Amino acid sequence: MRRSILASTFGSWFGTCIALQFLTGLFLILGASEVQVALLSSLPMLGMALSFFSTLFIQHLHRRKPYWFWLNTIHRLLWLPIAAVPFFVGYFGSQSVIIIFLGLYFLSSILGSMASPVWFSWMADLVPKEQAGKFWGRRAAMVSVVNVLGIPLGWFADRFPPDDPLPYALLFLLAAVIGQIDVLIHNRVVEPAPTHSQVPESFW
Repeated sequence: MRRSILASTFGSWFGTCIALQFLTGLFLILGASEVQVALLSSLPMLGMALSFFSTLFIQHLHRRKPYWFWLNTIHRLLWLPIAAVPFFVGYFGSQSVIIIFLGLYFLSSILGSMASPVWFSWMADLVPKEQAGKFWGRRAAMVSVVNVLGIPLGWFADRFPPDDPLPYALLFLLAAVIGQIDVLIHNRVVEPAPTHSQVPESFW
């Protein structure tokens, strides 16, 4: 369980590096419209809605960790091409780059949302009920500390010229690396046998 808490600190840094304020800053540099900027916040919500199907699917899995591992690995590593996309404006034009960015961003959001219920199911079986409060409390405390330490990332971005996409690309690159560290550490956490609750054979 300590390993899971450690991994979660890296996961928190991943989320901080791809925070909405950085995405919005990059899109303003690229000349995105108000609708395109709004999609940055609405696309992840649509991805969360699709996680419903993942919730149904994991009821039939004997091992959740491999499914979670590959979903999250692709989810995190997609930020490598996302980090590179802004530098192709000269080849494809600003609007094409924005569309490609949104497509990769949406795909990453879907995969991350699909992995989330798998992780919660895994943790529910891993953490003893009598230790659940202690575990989630420590995890929340560690994540809060890491989030505070993420404040210098905003100062870092402000050190560059206002029309330079480089700081955002570096943040997204850092997110991909840190996010994958989270996945690799979590992959060494023990996975207990699933304790599925009884569900009907058909959703309908």
